[in-house]
Amino acid sequence: MTEESIEIEKNILAPREGTDGAYSIGERTMSLFAQTPAVLEPGLIVLEKFKIINLLGQGGMGSVYRVEHLLMGRQFALKCLNKFHEADASWRRFQNEAKAAHLLDHTNLLKVYEFGLLPGGQPFFLMELVEGETLADEIKKLGQLPVDRAVRIFIQVAFAISYAHESRVIHRDIKPSNIMVSKKAGDETEHVKILDFGIAKLTGVDEFNQQTLTKTGEIFGSPLYMSPEQCTGTSVDHRSDLYSLGCVFYECLTGAPPFIGESALSTMMKHQGEKLLSLKEASLGTQYPQMLEEIVSKLLEKDPADRYQTANALAKDLIKLERRLTEESKSTLEPVGTTQVLKRPEFDKKDNVQVLTPSNLSGMLLAAGVVFALGALTSYVCLYPQQHRRFEPAGFLFEKQPSRDSAKTASETDTTGDAASEVAAQLKKEDPEYEARVKQSTRWSSVIGMTRTYRFPQKQSLGIILTAGGGIHPAVGEFSVHSDDLIGLVPNEYLMTHPQLMDKFAPDELTLIDLKSSRVKSEGFYKRLGNFPKLKFFNAFYSHIKSYLPVLSKLSELHYLDIAWNDIDCKQLLKYIHPERLNYLNITSNENPTAIFQNIGRFPNLRQLIAPKNDLKDSDLKDLCRSKITTLCVGWNKDLTNKGIANLTELKTLVRIDLSFTDVTPEVWKELIKFPRLQTVKAASMRWSERQKLTFARQMRIHAPNVRIDTDSTNFAEFTVAATDIDWLNRGTDAHDWPMKQELNTNAQFIDGKLQ
Repeated sequence: MTEESIEIEKNILAPREGTDGAYSIGERTMSLFAQTPAVLEPGLIVLEKFKIINLLGQGGMGSVYRVEHLLMGRQFALKCLNKFHEADASWRRFQNEAKAAHLLDHTNLLKVYEFGLLPGGQPFFLMELVEGETLADEIKKLGQLPVDRAVRIFIQVAFAISYAHESRVIHRDIKPSNIMVSKKAGDETEHVKILDFGIAKLTGVDEFNQQTLTKTGEIFGSPLYMSPEQCTGTSVDHRSDLYSLGCVFYECLTGAPPFIGESALSTMMKHQGEKLLSLKEASLGTQYPQMLEEIVSKLLEKDPADRYQTANALAKDLIKLERRLTEESKSTLEPVGTTQVLKRPEFDKKDNVQVLTPSNLSGMLLAAGVVFALGALTSYVCLYPQQHRRFEPAGFLFEKQPSRDSAKTASETDTTGDAASEVAAQLKKEDPEYEARVKQSTRWSSVIGMTRTYRFPQKQSLGIILTAGGGIHPAVGEFSVHSDDLIGLVPNEYLMTHPQLMDKFAPDELTLIDLKSSRVKSEGFYKRLGNFPKLKFFNAFYSHIKSYLPVLSKLSELHYLDIAWNDIDCKQLLKYIHPERLNYLNITSNENPTAIFQNIGRFPNLRQLIAPKNDLKDSDLKDLCRSKITTLCVGWNKDLTNKGIANLTELKTLVRIDLSFTDVTPEVWKELIKFPRLQTVKAASMRWSERQKLTFARQMRIHAPNVRIDTDSTNFAEFTVAATDIDWLNRGTDAHDWPMKQELNTNAQFIDGKLQ
């Protein structure tokens, strides 16, 4: 190590002057160099932004605290390990939980926003704070749940587990205490959250897996709810979760789990060898719908091949049951269909129950291995080929990657939506009257209870239906979503050229419309956009919206507007938009962008402004100091210099800024360190020498060590993916084919500011 590098390291590690190694915000603070206390006391502030309010709960692995995020003014839950050693399984388990939880975004799964290490090395992650009761609390209080309520709850659970499985994540510890139900103020509808992916497994994504940890003899799960294959310590697939779900469902209906032994080992043996009592037998004579008996029985089949093969299939049958409970008497219920599960072979006699004993343990383990291999093959054939098309392993854990949307139509590219929709469409082919009913109906969807059911034509896709929690459904055939889900539409060319079909969406039905860079010219379609005044997200990136700007005057509730690459005169744009609610605005490569800057006071809630390739000058940025913008992209404005950034330093809310391919010099660090909340500086494709780049990085590390310098020219997700007041956890709110990246990577030609 050179003397120069040693000196640099000393400067980087040195605490700020007068802090004695700690950063202070208000009350007590935690030093960056101090060891984390075993229990975080109320009032303590960690990482300069989390104020501990109180301890919510403790387990064998970690503690959960209610915290206030000082920068956002909101409360969250902070979960951290009590203590660990990096070689311990608990540390590896925590890493795995963080990976799994960070990959999942669904309305019925607990949302994880951030994870990392506290001062002293204690791992943590920040998640949404949910107030409610777990199913364990409800069972303890009520004894058992009414059938209709239990069915409604488990429809939501099935959708959530289906989403996790489609993301190639298995929970492996589903139990009543990990399922929470809550009600929003003024709403009697129960909302379900699945908690604690603490022993979740990412199938095929990471090297941390069941096989690794079972080398130390660990078996994961709670014995009362473990699948037979879990009990043997062998590898499990997604169908293990369905068995565990069946155990919880059984307990909610009868008041007790299906198998209870005198010890954990005895209980695990019962899961493998004891015959299941029916719901009626377990509840001493209570009558249950025959369809419900069969659903629970199939969930609790000991052979994975005899269970439901997907959670979507389970959701479909539960929705069918809910409708029958609502519309018909229990005595007229028909048996559950057999299309969703693999039938037990004729030669397998259910009465021949094998009991696990020490003498035949090895034989059963061998048989379990054969069964697992067959089940895994079935799972691979039936489920995962679809998943490999829809989901790609994330390349980075701390940043979500932008979607790689292609220019193909929805019917060509997005045929992999919800598996239940595909099953439903296949079933409807046997109903010759289906198309006639769809044609005669006035709406594409209907709502019954907790379920919204869509019925589209079977042979002609209209595009893609999205849900805020992450659901992706081809707009073809019949499928169902949760009635509380916010709905998005990605129209394909057929729908845009047959605009009268838009009339069958209710005016308040759509929250998002994403044109997906469509260049289809359809006056009828664009004018009909005004029929959806409740629209919150409109993505018109590289489209033909320029010719139909007046329609924007009818969209008074927009929080997100992307009109990039449309050559729109921003002076004209201001005549029609409603700027007071906008959180995100993308005006890339449009005309007269200074009209937006000069009128920035009309955008009181704007947080993200994406304005590259707009020929901005240094003087233009000064107007933005009157805003509350947190994310600013001004890259590819080649006339911007250090003076422009100096004009911006009064913008105290700035968190991230993109300066890529501008004319700023490495000396810009002197201005950047004046932004108190700055976290990220994007500086891709800078016209600097290697020495200048090193100088810039060195000065930023010394004077602003918490600011990340990003030089990646292929990933702009941090700037292009929206963060609005309305949670939307799906595609549709990012630039589909970020032209700045395209310019760098494929040498695309720009003529008069237009991408050719």
